[in-house]
Amino acid sequence: MRKQILTNFDAKAILVLIISCFFLISYGYSSHKENTKSSLKNNNYSLTNNSFNSIKAKSDKFFTLDKVIIILSHELDPKSKILNVQDYIENGKSFIPIFSSPEKFKESTKGADLGKKIIEINPYLLLSVLSGKETLRINPTLSDETYFNASDLKQIYKSEIESFLAKLPK
Repeated sequence: MRKQILTNFDAKAILVLIISCFFLISYGYSSHKENTKSSLKNNNYSLTNNSFNSIKAKSDKFFTLDKVIIILSHELDPKSKILNVQDYIENGKSFIPIFSSPEKFKESTKGADLGKKIIEINPYLLLSVLSGKETLRINPTLSDETYFNASDLKQIYKSEIESFLAKLPK
């Protein structure tokens, strides 16, 4: 399955995706950073050492991978700077499914064709383009299924995200 995912993209499409994500980050990062600081200050929200360590221990096995699998809600448009990630609603709550491998994707979906494009993406790049309000559901329906708040992960992996973004072409 991995070869199929990678061969669906040509080098130009991958470059466009990376550049598009970079522009999204550049455009919204500074205002999002200010909004996040403001909302964290207003809500007096910060992770305690115990919750930080607990979440990091659970999330490291997924967010230290080179790539994770996501589902796009719309095909990639080479002229656009937007990456539309598919979310789903369960019990009235939205979540974004993320898969740790192509095999986990296939197992979770039971091999069904969802009619949507799937891509591999660096987990830090993915976290960087999220607003922080999302719920991420890793490997839905599988034995290692785990839920995370994007805001927690953005706090936990802040230095890794910044380091990854600094390496992107400018």
